[in-house]
Amino acid sequence: VLMLYDTKSALPSDKEIAHAAENGGEIPHTDAASATANCDSMNVMFVKNPPGTKSRQCMTIVGGQYRGYHIQRWMRVVGQGAHGKIDKNAPLRLTGRMTKTTGYDELLYPSPNNLHQHQDILLKYLTNLDDIKRDLGSILKKIAIENTIIVSTVNKGQSELLMNFVCSSRSRGFDLGNFLVFPTDLFSKELAEGMGIATYYAEKLMDSIPTTEAAKYGDATFGHIMMAKVIC
Repeated sequence: VLMLYDTKSALPSDKEIAHAAENGGEIPHTDAASATANCDSMNVMFVKNPPGTKSRQCMTIVGGQYRGYHIQRWMRVVGQGAHGKIDKNAPLRLTGRMTKTTGYDELLYPSPNNLHQHQDILLKYLTNLDDIKRDLGSILKKIAIENTIIVSTVNKGQSELLMNFVCSSRSRGFDLGNFLVFPTDLFSKELAEGMGIATYYAEKLMDSIPTTEAAKYGDATFGHIMMAKVIC
């Protein structure tokens, strides 16, 4: 971990380490607690080159942006979407987080059909919002612990993950009294309630969510299930 400090006052309290950090030369080593002791706030950047790639990755820290805490990725990419590829002679340009080291952009634009489907779901949600808030309110009052609840969603295809989570949590002594599941189908609702978990099943909103598991990350089924997370 490499620490960079904006001001002298943020440097570690150890005078030798602070002096070495301020005056160049060999970078001093210390523990995390000492290195961060005088940081009122800290921006953390996680980076890792995917294993097995030959991508020549560089890192740049640029100051001067007002309250800017975003990480941008720039790549020598030509082409768009599935046609993107790396060209070492092309200029660096800003890319999205879903652009792979090969230049292929996995975040493809939604089709008009996808847009209409999601608009219909959103319309259902807004149309039924008052009823949802009323019904949810009575449930939340019963299960909230210190004004806090844990929210999750599940469909039949991923129900084994819910079972594993509940059993694993209880075996470790965790209280799931404030755990609320938004099932997308009747099977998942009955399964969760059978394990003593509170549920809220909004059938009008969830009727378009598939009951099967996604075959792979990012496929159509996966996208529909992600919509359930937005609804929750």
